Amino acid sequence: MTTSDAPDEPTRTAALRAGLALYGAGEFHAAHDPWESVWLDLKDGGDDAPESDARDEALFHGLIQFTAAQYHARDRNWSGVDGLAKSAREHFSAVPDDYRGVDVAAVRRALDRLSADPERVERFPAPTVRHGGTASPPSRCRLMPRGVRRRRSQRSTTSTPTRSRTRRGSRARRRPSGAPGSPRCCSTSCAWTRRKNDGWCTTDCRG
Repeated sequence: MTTSDAPDEPTRTAALRAGLALYGAGEFHAAHDPWESVWLDLKDGGDDAPESDARDEALFHGLIQFTAAQYHARDRNWSGVDGLAKSAREHFSAVPDDYRGVDVAAVRRALDRLSADPERVERFPAPTVRHGGTASPPSRCRLMPRGVRRRRSQRSTTSTPTRSRTRRGSRARRRPSGAPGSPRCCSTSCAWTRRKNDGWCTTDCRG
């Protein structure tokens, strides 16, 4: 791969955000896909690749292995967790503490804790990855096969049509930026995974 073949800046940013959205949703296996698509191109960079490409390669590779460690921990594959956590820690050693908006220092600390005590995943939630000063998107985003409609709640189905429309409209106006179906959730995870993950997308993204 030549320098000109490296992923452009919008692609890197979109991949980073997509993976973080999926990680925040607890979709640890799917989260690595957008990161890997960028990392595979960056890892083949030649000697003439700029230093920023090397740092990006280390960031994406580290995130891939960090997320894989979380995934294997939930299968109680403790030896795999330890190996992945240590490998991810090595990659992050080449990345500044705050890089591309990711709190890398906090991720390193989380990896140290995970390596020392892999079974902590059974006692504590997955560590938060902060990006741009905020936590990764909320866990209410979930993956499901594209085209599958979310079941309506019993409350909605028993309401009168007029009342139901009013409630739906009120909810839409008050919908927080990270809620399912919002631009923050869908544009980062659904739009990406719909293209890359064999037709899977988040619950409220249809198509």
